[in-house]
Amino acid sequence: MTDGDTSHGLRDRIVKSRRRLLAGAGVALAGSVAGCLGGDGGSDGDGGSDGDGGLGGGGPSYDGWSMFGREPQNTRHAPDESAPADGVGERWTAPVDPEGDAVAASVKSSPVVVDGTVYVGSWNDTVSAFSAETGEREWSSSPDRLGTVSSSPAVTDGTVYVGGHGRFLYALNAGTGEEEWTFEVTSPIERVSPTVADGTVYVGCRRSVSGGDTVFAVDADTGDRRWGVDTGEDVYCTPTVADGTVYVGCNDETLYALDAETGDEVWTVDTGGEVDEAPAVVDGTVFVSDTHGNSYALNADTGEEEWTFEVGGSAGPAVGDGTVYVDGGDSLHAVEAATGEEEWTFPVEGGVVATPAVTGGTVVAGTDEAVLAVDVETGEERWTFSVEEPSPVAIAGGEVFLGDDAGVVYALEEVEAEDAEE
Repeated sequence: MTDGDTSHGLRDRIVKSRRRLLAGAGVALAGSVAGCLGGDGGSDGDGGSDGDGGLGGGGPSYDGWSMFGREPQNTRHAPDESAPADGVGERWTAPVDPEGDAVAASVKSSPVVVDGTVYVGSWNDTVSAFSAETGEREWSSSPDRLGTVSSSPAVTDGTVYVGGHGRFLYALNAGTGEEEWTFEVTSPIERVSPTVADGTVYVGCRRSVSGGDTVFAVDADTGDRRWGVDTGEDVYCTPTVADGTVYVGCNDETLYALDAETGDEVWTVDTGGEVDEAPAVVDGTVFVSDTHGNSYALNADTGEEEWTFEVGGSAGPAVGDGTVYVDGGDSLHAVEAATGEEEWTFPVEGGVVATPAVTGGTVVAGTDEAVLAVDVETGEERWTFSVEEPSPVAIAGGEVFLGDDAGVVYALEEVEAEDAEE
């Protein structure tokens, strides 16, 4: 960890501006398309396995993880939740495509859990909804122009927002999967999850060979374009929204701060590495990692560096209760949010491959062969659960939800340590 000047001269590369990056709402490189294609909206009734169901009104509250980072600030922290502490086992599992190619249905990003339903996107051009209680499929939708889904949906106010490699952002009815509207961007939406804040959907995309905008703001109700910004390079980073500012990374090794209402540039920082993972914003500080293995804390208003922690990994951070959890490549690190001082390090065989989530005294991260839980105070392992190439997790109702490379969705519940699955 270094504090002050860094090897990349980060502090000297802040560019403050109210300049607009082709952000006019009148730029017609992308547009809203009326919702007429129709989703595969009905429930097909093929449920999950091993669901015990029947929890009734006194059961867990499966709610609150409504987008990739849980909320627009992308902290991946659920302060009012608790994660399993001693051990986990499958409460249910559900295949995304029970009759198709499992690998083609891979789940690469975090499920979201809202109002008792788990929503996932998958590589087989599909969005699926499952009962969080039983694993029963509620609906699946495969819109014609969605394409591969390598990111998380976002669910707010009864609508699912999801982007795919087919260059379209879709709004679907959360109860049925029926299409409400579509919005065409300039290139595939790849690994970028939509972020919804204050009635606006923010999303990024790859840059077309012919140019065009790479970050968009879209009216959540109508699908109308509010603004677009051309960053000049591909965007693979999920936008973060806090206090009227959108923070988004780009493959030009830059973190952008944009006015959420207009798209005007507030500041930029050259990180020295590509920013592919969502920043987190807490208490006026932006926490962000780059592909060169550096994690930064920046003043959210100015972009000025507060500290840098050099670790070696590139997965995005999770932030909770004054601690930042960052990927060290072959380790997981807990870093004091105020100072950048390391609190503990946990070695991870196979490396951290999925952005952590934190809640209830436990931080949960994915490796290439397992999901692991670590005590936030001591840095000691609490449990592991074997699964090949897990997605980032969502935590709701005291349980852990995730998908895997084989196209299976899991609900993991706490069990006695001697009964835990490893």
